[in-house]
Amino acid sequence: MGDDGRLHAIDDDDDDASSAHQLSYIDIYPLSNYYFGSKEPLLFKDETLSDRILRMKSNYAAYGLRTCVEAVMLIELFKHPHLLLFQIRNSIFKLPGGRLRPNESDIDGLTRKLSKKLSANGASDASDWEVNECLGMWWRPDFETLLFPYLSTNVKGAKECAKLFLVKLPESKKFVVPKNLKLIAVPLCQIHENHKSFDHSLTGGCGEVMRFPQRATSIFNIPPTRPSQSLLQLRQPAIVFYVSVFIISMAVDKLLKDEASEEKGERARMASFVGAMAIADLVKTTLGPKGMDKILQSTGRGRQVTVTNDGATILKSLHIDNPAAKVLVDISKVQDDEVGDGTTSVVVLAGELLREAEKLVASKIHPMTIIAGYRMAAECARNALLQKVVDNKADLEKFKSDLLKIAMTTLSSKILSQDKEHFAKLAVDAVMRLKGSTNLESIQIIKKPGGSLKDSFLDEGFILDKKIGIGQPKRIENAKILVANTAMDTDKVKIYGARVRVDSMSRVAEIEGAEKEKMREKVKKIIGHGINCFVNRQLIYNFPEELFADAGILAIEHADFDGIERLALVTGGEIASTFDNPESVKLGYCKLIEEIMIGEDKLIHFSGVEMGQACTIVLRGASHHVLDEAERSLHDALCVLSQTVNDSRVVLGGGWPEMIMSKEVDELARKTPGKKSHAIEAFSRALQAIPTIIADNAGLDSADLIAQLRAEHHKEGCNAGIDVISGSVGDMAELGISEAFKVKQAILLSATEAAEMILRVDEIITCAPRRREDRM
Repeated sequence: MGDDGRLHAIDDDDDDASSAHQLSYIDIYPLSNYYFGSKEPLLFKDETLSDRILRMKSNYAAYGLRTCVEAVMLIELFKHPHLLLFQIRNSIFKLPGGRLRPNESDIDGLTRKLSKKLSANGASDASDWEVNECLGMWWRPDFETLLFPYLSTNVKGAKECAKLFLVKLPESKKFVVPKNLKLIAVPLCQIHENHKSFDHSLTGGCGEVMRFPQRATSIFNIPPTRPSQSLLQLRQPAIVFYVSVFIISMAVDKLLKDEASEEKGERARMASFVGAMAIADLVKTTLGPKGMDKILQSTGRGRQVTVTNDGATILKSLHIDNPAAKVLVDISKVQDDEVGDGTTSVVVLAGELLREAEKLVASKIHPMTIIAGYRMAAECARNALLQKVVDNKADLEKFKSDLLKIAMTTLSSKILSQDKEHFAKLAVDAVMRLKGSTNLESIQIIKKPGGSLKDSFLDEGFILDKKIGIGQPKRIENAKILVANTAMDTDKVKIYGARVRVDSMSRVAEIEGAEKEKMREKVKKIIGHGINCFVNRQLIYNFPEELFADAGILAIEHADFDGIERLALVTGGEIASTFDNPESVKLGYCKLIEEIMIGEDKLIHFSGVEMGQACTIVLRGASHHVLDEAERSLHDALCVLSQTVNDSRVVLGGGWPEMIMSKEVDELARKTPGKKSHAIEAFSRALQAIPTIIADNAGLDSADLIAQLRAEHHKEGCNAGIDVISGSVGDMAELGISEAFKVKQAILLSATEAAEMILRVDEIITCAPRRREDRM
């Protein structure tokens, strides 16, 4: 290794390494000097070596001798020379290059092949590649699998000639590799040490060289006269040895078994970056009040359609293979579960952080340096936001006003934006009934097609989406309710599927009578609990229903499981399945049960329930798709409001928080020495991407608006944000655009942690499913 950190390959014909000025150097630069990208896959004409032989025969018949040229390109990694190879289908390795066209020169053909396989545009340009001397030639005397380093005098008309050329790489270069190829760097020493494990059934090179392995033992010689420069002496014949050994191998023993594969270094990091940024780009058009919706269509038999702009709903519906993209999907789900809103923002911010990190990595800034800078910037941004929060929990009127503003801001990007004041009031009233609890189970949402969204209303009580049967009491006061999940459909013998040996139909009637008696006893036990309402998860057949009606008990059958769980919760009861011990069963209570009409549907209304905070929001709308999206939107608002009741800190919205944080992070970058400052600046740019995307989605001039925002935020006490309605910079406090601090904090921290996790990746290992051993 030289003083400049490069490895030098030496061409030394007279074995005298004592005079450095007489040596011809080949500079080998570190792998970190090179960039890697991907492009469209290449078509492989030969799946196997036998296919190649067949095509070779047809080419030979048409053009005669086939000439192939291949490149020997060396890089330095871990202070050792490495050879660049293509890996195909995990087990096939080959040097870059290919077959010459008729009458094409060696140099022109090699540069054409290298450009096609390793350049961005694929155009052949000799200036891109410095092709040096030919290292050796190998011959295929006949249509067989082996190549030989010589051509026997008795051979007339060789079928193929393979030439190896040394290609000197520049100090820096970008390789763009087809997606169905892997460009890998293999240590020269590893190729030599594993030569015995090569698969000779696919050999194609100098078998004679394998007889002289001792030639490789002196390949790494450090001249004693130059201790300050660890020159790596690579004799030219030795290079030929290594390359020829590689040509012999087409199936080196793999470290990973079966279908497992791995991607390392820059390739793995690039795959992670690309996957994460693709997910962010997918959902960023839904961000903001003017964001667009997505249609999600399932591939199943029913081809169910969902129309939504909710980030978590979109991402949960995707089947993703990229591991980094799955990380962003996961943080979106967690954001939805924890705070209910910000599912799109957290993914977009994480994607922008990785987009900025990609530029820094390309500028030779180490990922750990970027991570350290991002951590400093995230802490600074959080502190900046903490200094600007407003907490009005002590003043109930102001606090309720804050909740209304937060609800309207949350709903402004949803399908309910046209009636956001109406739905914000419904959501706030429902959450205020919880009295500080975050348990949204006591708030029921029922969807009934018909009418318009504005016809939706809040009802104090619980509504069960069932109707009272014929002959049942339609109204019960001071109801004592037994909620159960038990079989009430065994009073008849099921002829089909039953196996009963009888000698007459009278015996069948006797069996049925016995079943009825069992059911009568069961109903008697239920009535013995002192109830006047029985709600069952399962069906209730005619006979037990008649028994309940005769006893003046309202029997409600086939209630959905979610419905009876919520009913038991709000009435203070428990779900029972056995009835032998009435004293151990806890009954529910409500003041009134009655049948009501909503649109054309009959429902059962429970009012005056034990849990006083219970309520039901009834959504009306034109279609099931509209109602489903309205429910998702309202659920987001309810989640945010319930979290705000516990953590009452509020900040302004409309891009104001991101600009506040960006300004403070910029100040930190100016004070921070070294490369960390670049990472901190990148974090600031990523924060500004949020208001930029909001403006872009609204069809506004984002560059002009962000420039105005920056200028405004250098003023003291600035409340400026993006007013997408007027298309200008506005005062967020006057416009009443507010957001929960907890949501913004979760977005900031989750996005930073996700970006840090992906930045740490330097290898992706794809494991094949474990095969089960045959059981004895």
